[in-house]
Amino acid sequence: MDLAGRVLAGKQSQGQISEDEAWRVLENHRASHLYPMNTFQALLNKRRNKFFPDALVARRLKRAPSIISKLKRFEQMSLSRMQDIGGLRFIAKSCTDVADMVEEYRASRFLHELSRSDDYINEPKDDGYRGYHLVYKYRKNSLDDWNGLSIELQFRTFIQHEWATALETVDTMLGTKMKAGKSARDWSRFFRVSSACFSRILEGQGSHGPFSAMSDLALVAELEKCEAVVGAMAKLELFSLSVNGFKGLPRSAYYLMELDSATSSMTVFGFRRDEILSATSKYAELEKQNSDSSAVDVVLVSTTRLRDLKNAYPNYFADTANFIDQLKQVRQRIGK
Repeated sequence: MDLAGRVLAGKQSQGQISEDEAWRVLENHRASHLYPMNTFQALLNKRRNKFFPDALVARRLKRAPSIISKLKRFEQMSLSRMQDIGGLRFIAKSCTDVADMVEEYRASRFLHELSRSDDYINEPKDDGYRGYHLVYKYRKNSLDDWNGLSIELQFRTFIQHEWATALETVDTMLGTKMKAGKSARDWSRFFRVSSACFSRILEGQGSHGPFSAMSDLALVAELEKCEAVVGAMAKLELFSLSVNGFKGLPRSAYYLMELDSATSSMTVFGFRRDEILSATSKYAELEKQNSDSSAVDVVLVSTTRLRDLKNAYPNYFADTANFIDQLKQVRQRIGK
């Protein structure tokens, strides 16, 4: 498995394994995370339905370009050690709801092993990202092929989620790679400052991080300066895609979304629950076809409610309306 990852990352020349074989290994390893994801999603849905009916729950398999990029960026990273190939997302109204859900999940009595916990709400990442992450290793009493696979759970508020997906939208539409840790100068500062504004002014999280010495008024003034430099409001409002095949799409268990930023279009494929093998096969096929194109993104996602698809993945619809509204709210609350 790790040999396949090294071949795809360009760290080892083909020989023992061809590139086609390496792609098949990646596809099979990624698909193996589906069963553990079902287990963790069932518990998230149960807790959501009982305590947080307005929250969203969604899941996704990590895209192959993201997997390969991570293998390239981190010298010691291997395919078998990657912890976020299978991921679930819980999105709630407030930081209090997020904290309560994290505690609900951590208090659950199961065999799965908590291997990592990151509180990026109280200690945001350097790029401004906020959220709470838990990584579990799947465990069952019986020995099976899924034991030891890692599943990452991300807990966010809607404000934190919309900030993160706005950043991804800019990455997709402008070709920047901020999510991958590469600075885009003015855009990166705009997102760091906007994150601090949202945390302090919209969510009442207090002053911390690199802008803690600034007053609220000074922080908002800095946001307006950064916004003017990149023309953020105008550009974000223009990122509107035509969506092929989404309207009238029947309810499905899995959705495969192919986004082409060069043509400003997106195609959505729906698959029933019993078609998961077809879905993962098509996913790998499209990724391989577009492996040399930076304009095309493909992602396979699952939501329990069709209406949640666009809300959970607005970056694939270039929908930044809520993020723009939050920028306006910051100004209104501070009286500018």
